[in-house]
Amino acid sequence: GAAAGLAAVGVSIYFKTGKNMTHIADIGISEVRLDGPNLYVGDIYIMNVGLESDRELIARQGVGLLAVPKNPDARVTLANLGQRQAILHDISTVLGVYRDSGEPALMPMAKLHLDSGTLGVFVLPQVKDPQKAAAALKRVPVLESAIRMPTESAAGPHKEA
Repeated sequence: GAAAGLAAVGVSIYFKTGKNMTHIADIGISEVRLDGPNLYVGDIYIMNVGLESDRELIARQGVGLLAVPKNPDARVTLANLGQRQAILHDISTVLGVYRDSGEPALMPMAKLHLDSGTLGVFVLPQVKDPQKAAAALKRVPVLESAIRMPTESAAGPHKEA
């Protein structure tokens, strides 16, 4: 009985693994850039940071990541707001966040570059380690509710009506 139980647990662990971000996007580290009050991750506009003290903190502690979709279906999945919230939640849980309540400029954010579908992620981790942040992003699971496959639908881009 015990051997059968262990075998069942092993089989369930093997089959429960789903896709993670590395299956749908190429993950990379990007510079966090402040152009006056405007905050960018790579070339993706994230937000306006009004206070000079917040800009100094972001310049010192901020980490930027880019998730470049591997195909059109992945692009739609990255555009899903629930998937973006899952990304921010997982990264913030793994790395911690460097903020206090009432500090909206220090909130982790994920914004989409509408032309390319690339997702820019901005975080302020407790300990600035871009490699760990990228590793955390790579392990974020892809939500089943976020997966969309418009290229396989009857009304897909290469289907005729």
